[in-house]
Amino acid sequence: PTFTATDTLFEDLDFGYTAAFDTTVLVGSFTSSPVRCAAQIVQFINILNLGSTMPQGVVALEIDPVLSFSTSLPMPDSIVGQTCFWHFDSLGYHQQWTVQLFFGTPGFQAVGDTVHNTLLTYADDGFGSLTLVSSDPWQAVVTCAYDPNDKLVSPAGTGPGNATPGDTEWLTYTVRFQNTGSDTAFVVVIEDQLSQYLQWSTLQFLGASHELTGLSMGPLGKASFRFENIQLPDSSVNEPGSHGFVKYRIKMQQGLPHLTRIENNAGIFFDLNPPVITNTALNTLVDCATATWTVSVFDGGSNDLYAYTFFMDTTTYTYQWYVNGTPIPGATDAFYLALENGGYSAVLTDAYGCNRVSDEVNVIVTGIAGEQGTRMSVQPNPFTDRTLIRCSELLDPGTRVDLVDVHGRVVRTLQGNGTHQLLIERGDLPAGIYVVRLWRGDGAHSAVRILVQ
Repeated sequence: PTFTATDTLFEDLDFGYTAAFDTTVLVGSFTSSPVRCAAQIVQFINILNLGSTMPQGVVALEIDPVLSFSTSLPMPDSIVGQTCFWHFDSLGYHQQWTVQLFFGTPGFQAVGDTVHNTLLTYADDGFGSLTLVSSDPWQAVVTCAYDPNDKLVSPAGTGPGNATPGDTEWLTYTVRFQNTGSDTAFVVVIEDQLSQYLQWSTLQFLGASHELTGLSMGPLGKASFRFENIQLPDSSVNEPGSHGFVKYRIKMQQGLPHLTRIENNAGIFFDLNPPVITNTALNTLVDCATATWTVSVFDGGSNDLYAYTFFMDTTTYTYQWYVNGTPIPGATDAFYLALENGGYSAVLTDAYGCNRVSDEVNVIVTGIAGEQGTRMSVQPNPFTDRTLIRCSELLDPGTRVDLVDVHGRVVRTLQGNGTHQLLIERGDLPAGIYVVRLWRGDGAHSAVRILVQ
């Protein structure tokens, strides 16, 4: 055809392309239905060819001993101990090789236990040597009651906020579904509104339990996965066969700030029924180098030190005290009573694994009154409404009990009642850490820390 400068649209032009260098890229993924106790579950192996060769290779699945292998399609070439082996030949460009497996799970006594499988993918270099090109560890908790429609993310992160390193390249999502209705489902559609913090154009399909007949991405980041004529049986007729899944991975936006929350859920449509909404998968991106919180140490007098933070990222921290740069064994509370001269500092670690160290505070110990004084314990600690102080000696009416806040101010004073116990009601006390100081008539004193939630 002839093109002119006024042409703005060209259609039906096909161009061939080839890689400058042939590269073997295989991505192996392992997916499982929920591990329900005393049941048969279905699991899947998917090997996707993303390279420019058509390789052959070997797949090995290392199986947790608590799972009982029943069968697979196709059957393994061999089984050695707890490892099954398969081979595949000439896997085409962007083609997928799949194994469907069935396992028996342990009984109710294993509820809460974690099971592990590991998928290993090896490529043949054409000369009889195998090279490990992909590894996918999998784990799940055994349950006896579960939601069969859910969304998982890998890496799952750690801690209550699912802390995830900010330089993570890919997030891998799995949407699992099950037909728990009363009839066969002929069409299943998964609509997944992706987070604004993800690069929508990088979405890469990794595998599915059934043939995927449609995949589309809307202009506002809604991904749609369609299974036409899936003929998914209901769970009362064929429980293992009633499960399905779709798996994909996607890159995050670059340069996201510390503590960015990436949240995703999905809607699962069975035929013309209203959608089933999954749980929300969460990753909190962590870049400790840019965290803004700091640590200081407050000397409350009588060698009583307290570590606290500015610009808090979380509500809970772990503590470790140091003297002259050496950690003090067991000194893992917000308060520390210095027993020797030296430079004291504290390292705090937040719920996302970030830590900060305070400046040193020099302490000169001139004497500690009441070191052999009354021994006290507090239960419960932390407390919400009230707590009970128990003392080794009687709290006579001449005994004074002061409640001191982190700034050294006495916020409440109580008197002894002639027993070994004293009740502290929270009342209008703000949440925080306090010191309970007990003073006897002979001048000796004792102290204990309490936390008001």
